[in-house]
Amino acid sequence: MSELTREIDNIGKGKVMMPIPPFEIFLQEGDGNVLWRGSAESLENAKARVRELAVTAPGQYLIWNHVSGERVVLEAGVLEAGS
Repeated sequence: MSELTREIDNIGKGKVMMPIPPFEIFLQEGDGNVLWRGSAESLENAKARVRELAVTAPGQYLIWNHVSGERVVLEAGVLEAGS
């Protein structure tokens, strides 16, 4: 399988190809839309980033691996009743 890359303008030095991290992180909004919050190299790194984001923006997060199509949904930073 070939690695996905994107072309980046290396200011004054031409173009370079950079690998695209396979995991994308989205915050699911109440209206059904999703808001892109970043990328990660591994599922573990993506989950760690969700924990960081949830400190200021708790909610339901979607981690999507655009290589395999796998999706993981996490409820992060939301206190349960009685906590």
